[in-house]
Amino acid sequence: MPYCQTRQSLPFRVGESREKIAVLVLLVVGIVCFRLSAWTIFSSPIGLDNTNVDFVSRIMQLVAFLLIIVVDRRVSYRQAGMKVLTALAALGMCIGAVMFLYSGDEVGRYSAVALHGTCSGILLVAWGIFTCSLSPSKSVFGIMLAFAVFGAISIPMSSAPVLVLMVLAVVAPIISYYCLDVALSLYGGKLVSDEVLRPADFKNLPWSLIVLLFLCMLSSLMTKILVPGDLALRASVPYRLLWPVIMVGVFVLYAIWTRFAKSQRWSVLWPLFSLIIISGLICYSSLATTQPVFASVFLSATQDCLMLFCWTASAVIIYEYRLPKAFSFTAMLVIFVQPPLVISSLLLMVFPSLADTQASQLAVVVTAVAAFILIIITIIVAGAGAMVKSRRSETDSGGDGSYDGVARKVEALAKRYDLTQRELDVALCLAKGYTLAQTAEALFISLDTVRSHSKKLYAKLDIHKKQQLIELIEGS
Repeated sequence: MPYCQTRQSLPFRVGESREKIAVLVLLVVGIVCFRLSAWTIFSSPIGLDNTNVDFVSRIMQLVAFLLIIVVDRRVSYRQAGMKVLTALAALGMCIGAVMFLYSGDEVGRYSAVALHGTCSGILLVAWGIFTCSLSPSKSVFGIMLAFAVFGAISIPMSSAPVLVLMVLAVVAPIISYYCLDVALSLYGGKLVSDEVLRPADFKNLPWSLIVLLFLCMLSSLMTKILVPGDLALRASVPYRLLWPVIMVGVFVLYAIWTRFAKSQRWSVLWPLFSLIIISGLICYSSLATTQPVFASVFLSATQDCLMLFCWTASAVIIYEYRLPKAFSFTAMLVIFVQPPLVISSLLLMVFPSLADTQASQLAVVVTAVAAFILIIITIIVAGAGAMVKSRRSETDSGGDGSYDGVARKVEALAKRYDLTQRELDVALCLAKGYTLAQTAEALFISLDTVRSHSKKLYAKLDIHKKQQLIELIEGS
């Protein structure tokens, strides 16, 4: 069977090297360890019990993000320098965990979480840069699997001995950095690039997805203001069970979709994430007056999917639109993830009484309205892709599907994905409907050579069959 007609359900092809599979495994283990290092401080039985300290950690992480945004565009650095900074950040997280575990006063705990929060921000951005350097099929699969594994592990870890949790808090950042270091060595690609944001980049961005993500952030922000989940809520048994179930469920649905999808496999994720957040809003507006504790826990668990939504969307957008990785990923975190976390922590610090799970009439009304608005926007976003695809199918750049029109589209695709001249020629033949044998005859090369070029072409475009190539060309 020709390569272009094979169907794959995994984020890598069957003949792909063990190194690329190892990169995916290291990605999952590294993100899981990073998440566990923060979980032991914020949500485990040995974690925080003071909202003020929690706010200090959140604000210091935000400060770290803002510094990265400012410095990234003004300082020239190389990949080796980034690895050194990341190693120091992992070490700082270890020191912060030790200080947190053994500090006997509030000042020591404030200092510990400030150091831990700052350094965790740097390590998170390093992982973000790496995931944004991988093809979307690999990065999205790896990120979602990592969140699902972390969720599953956190359930039994909640009952682990105190000594195990203490060791985990100290060792997890080092394991995370080691996984990142080895993954970078196996990856072999260019992580630190010289891309800059241009006005044209903003015009071409998928604004429907960005608007949906922004509305989900506003929804999370409003609900955290009206129904702020304090540390006790995050450490409660229902929350510890609900959040992992949601993460595992999302990954299972995505894995099923990848098995049967005929188009871009991550496109289904954006409406799915939105529906999860909507379900939390509907649940709260419906059950807040009768079952306030469950409603608050479920709402908090669904809103916390925002981080996964933002990370996967960032990985796809930054990779496909060749945006500067460090700047763009950090900016996405600052805009879409940090506001609900920082503001809710600030409100709980200033107004501790807000942690009361009794629902207010305003909160019920706002969550209901937010759910309705998100449903409408999600339907629009889900339909926008189909409309754009339909219009692109009807309207060619040449006006009539001519050879020149298709050629211009293939050339645009070649520039975008750095295709070689021979890969461009093969892509043009396949776009015209040629089989591999006809392509070999048209280009005066052997069939094996065509197969080799088509495999490299598909790998660069992150596709697996001819129909996906045609869809990319139509949208280029």
